Amino acid sequence: MTVTLNRGFILWAVGVLQPVASGELLYYMEHVFENAGALPSENDLHSYLVEAANVGQLIRIMREPDLFSLTIQGNSYLSRSQRMSRDRERIFLLADAWNGRKLTSREEQTTESGGVSPPLLQRTTLEGTGANECGPSVPRGRTHWPRYSKQLTKTTGSSSSSRDTFINFLSFNDATQVNLARRASGRAIQPDAVNLALMIGLTPRLISQIIVRPDRHYRSFPIKKRTGGAREIHAPRVFLKTIQRFIVDYIFHVLPQHDAVHSFRNDRSILSNAQCHVGKQWVAGIDVENFFGSITERHINSHLSSIGLDAPSARTLAKLATLNGVLPQGAPTSPILSNSVLYNFDELMSAEAEKQSLVYTRYADDITISGSSIDCIRSLIACATLLLNDMYGLVINDKKTRVLSRRSRQVVTGVVVNDVALPPRDLRRRMRAASYNATKVEGVNVEALNMLRGYLGYFQEFPDLVDNKEFTDFRKNLGNIRARF
Repeated sequence: MTVTLNRGFILWAVGVLQPVASGELLYYMEHVFENAGALPSENDLHSYLVEAANVGQLIRIMREPDLFSLTIQGNSYLSRSQRMSRDRERIFLLADAWNGRKLTSREEQTTESGGVSPPLLQRTTLEGTGANECGPSVPRGRTHWPRYSKQLTKTTGSSSSSRDTFINFLSFNDATQVNLARRASGRAIQPDAVNLALMIGLTPRLISQIIVRPDRHYRSFPIKKRTGGAREIHAPRVFLKTIQRFIVDYIFHVLPQHDAVHSFRNDRSILSNAQCHVGKQWVAGIDVENFFGSITERHINSHLSSIGLDAPSARTLAKLATLNGVLPQGAPTSPILSNSVLYNFDELMSAEAEKQSLVYTRYADDITISGSSIDCIRSLIACATLLLNDMYGLVINDKKTRVLSRRSRQVVTGVVVNDVALPPRDLRRRMRAASYNATKVEGVNVEALNMLRGYLGYFQEFPDLVDNKEFTDFRKNLGNIRARF
């Protein structure tokens, strides 16, 4: 029986799932649209997708299996209501796909490429000025989002070994395909609004609407600070959050971050930051006031332009990453931008610290300087104050500036560093007491148990706590609680 295919419906479904194979598309149509009536065979559907690719509405991004993604022309074929519906469906599926993202290793990517050296846009090892150039690239050893259309099979769950997991630009495999989808062959790929929309698989109009009215895509609420008062959090809603997560994983992951910075990085922590200052005669800490709220759209735009993005792309990304002209605390893009925008400051401070035999590190807004000369440390604090203000308009909170000798308790990002890096003793004792008290109470308070588990994981990061009595008692008590749970 001949089945008449609705072109708009097929293109809509491809746009939701892209990149997608004909079998996955058919499975989706069978199970999501149960009243769709007679459906084509997989072979007929595949032939239809090839035909749509031949007229420019789709691109076949991979063979065996053949995977297809929507082009600008295909997107324009959809009605306005279809485009809005497609964006909504895809965003929610992408939000789920992000939860299954995978950090691929060098070995896995080498296997995927058959041992062939990756193309330039996929390399992380760049030399000279190229090391500071930013653009949509997929280097070895980076985060990928799985194809959630892999879930549309009878064996659910994406395979960690499947090459389907590693689509370079989420919807397309390389820059040439992105250009073809835009009908702009020959131009260098830049993450402007149109290319962003193509790679994520959304309508360019949606990106533009968010840029014009970002306030509609945030919810704001206060959270209490440990030191008193409240901090205002601006959390993006699902549409913008998904777009920002894509930008972080596929574009901002190549932003330069100085080696002295330990915040918001997979291989760094408050412990690695503190360990740099263990056993120093003097340890100084300074705090940047209103850190995220003082990094502006202008700072971000200028920084992105300086490392290789064209003006439209830098402007687009800066708009998508800011609220009311500044970095919002709560957006996925804010941490890495706060690290990278201050790269030149970190470079100058590190060089000056090395000249004076001092150690400089930064963890977000917490700057730490240590060494044997208090005069040199005070001089570097004055230097930091001037540089931050001159370069970025940032201000030091003088009330939080401290310079501590070894005769006092030296604390760096919550870690005591006088002799070895350890959590504060009063914290260790409180957790031991809390765990002991919990063993004496009938039943288990799940919230309290989760809190204790969190501190156990934190304490286990400290190698010098292995034989500490407070820690061993705490771990034993928690084991007893778990046994009753």
